Amino acid sequence: VMKVVIADTCGKQVDYVYSNFSNLSSVYVFLGQFYFLFQLYGDFAGYSLIAIGVAKLFGFNLSKNFSYPFFSRSIPEFWTKWHMTLTNWFTDYVFTPIVKKNIKNRKFVFLSYLITLCLIGFWHGPKWTLIFAIGFTAFYFIPRIFFNVKVNSRKKPNLRDIPSIIKVFLIVFFHLIFFRAVDMSSSFQFLKKIFEFSIYPLSYDMFYPLALLFPFIIIEWNTRTEVHPLGLEKLPKFFRWMIYLFLTYLVFQLLDTPKPYIYFQF
Repeated sequence: VMKVVIADTCGKQVDYVYSNFSNLSSVYVFLGQFYFLFQLYGDFAGYSLIAIGVAKLFGFNLSKNFSYPFFSRSIPEFWTKWHMTLTNWFTDYVFTPIVKKNIKNRKFVFLSYLITLCLIGFWHGPKWTLIFAIGFTAFYFIPRIFFNVKVNSRKKPNLRDIPSIIKVFLIVFFHLIFFRAVDMSSSFQFLKKIFEFSIYPLSYDMFYPLALLFPFIIIEWNTRTEVHPLGLEKLPKFFRWMIYLFLTYLVFQLLDTPKPYIYFQF
């Protein structure tokens, strides 16, 4: 569902926007980048959930890889919820060995975060855009490192956290422009286009993915205390199977030419 219904549906608009952004309105370009976040999330989280499900059929338990990252209240929290297996590996084998002897030196701690996140960017590909998109999120660790700012006192986000959630989402939104664009120049041109604040031309097709994303976001929010989204095991059997059938129908309705997973590029 996350791959076909969310990622691939958003991906059609994303590909069009990034190929033609110089001729599109700011609204269209903004929506294209909004869709890219959910394309990337749906693509890789969907792949991870498929792997977890298949492994369970054979009696294996794979590690959880995503934990509702778009409800994060800070960038440090975001990195504990996005691509968790990768970030945990870099934390254990890169960050911790670097920082453990200088844990009281705040400048060194920040530098350790910067090096680790830049290496995560480099892991995705030897491009400055990827290193910038991921590595420079280290600067959002500064309040915690230098000013002892406490965040995330509650385990799960609630409605009072909405402003912080939106702030973090927008930070990720702008950083991932560099993740998707072909080079730094295109990234800045894309950013400039967004801030032209133009409305026309518009196309009704550009709003179609929103009809799928709004229910998806609501479902994720309502299941944010569950291990995995769409935890239906507590529902009565009849309703559970009705949902299964509807989702299966939706997948086949939206299934087009099979699209490769984005993360297979890395």
